[in-house]
Amino acid sequence: MRRRRDTTLTFASLHNLLALIATGEIDAAWELVDALATSAAQAEGDQGQVMEAVGIELATTLLDLALNRAPRSDFASLASRLPRLGGSHAQRDVFVRTLAEFAAIRGESDALRTILGIRRRLKRDDRVVTLLEHRLAGARRRNWKRHSQRAWQRETTDISGQARLPALCGRQERFPLQER
Repeated sequence: MRRRRDTTLTFASLHNLLALIATGEIDAAWELVDALATSAAQAEGDQGQVMEAVGIELATTLLDLALNRAPRSDFASLASRLPRLGGSHAQRDVFVRTLAEFAAIRGESDALRTILGIRRRLKRDDRVVTLLEHRLAGARRRNWKRHSQRAWQRETTDISGQARLPALCGRQERFPLQER
């Protein structure tokens, strides 16, 4: 792909990065992020300043989130700096929505609230907001279920891994893990 190392315009490079991530071309995405980092380090002209101020951080955050790694920066505060990229509100909304999507999926309600607040200043709520709120609720349910399952395992297993009854249990037939 010929645009893997094209960092002429920060805004266009970041849209290209989103396309690479969406199509699963992670090696190409890494190559572009490396080129963006080099561009940010050189920081020549207004595009270099934009790259240094927000571009490289957004690029690494998007790639971290796409790879299901903890982002290296606060992506809610990153969303507030997106106007530095240029472009129209609609063009930047792609990045705002992407960051909001990751916040919802990860169950980070504070980050989602901040990002949606930024988005609401630019446009009215639409079905995207409803979708993200449903995803956040789903992430909370998954986290709660995972937490509940781990708590149950801790209560029903001793240090050696043997099944046991919780200390405050009632009737034994309710706990099939207990050996009889």
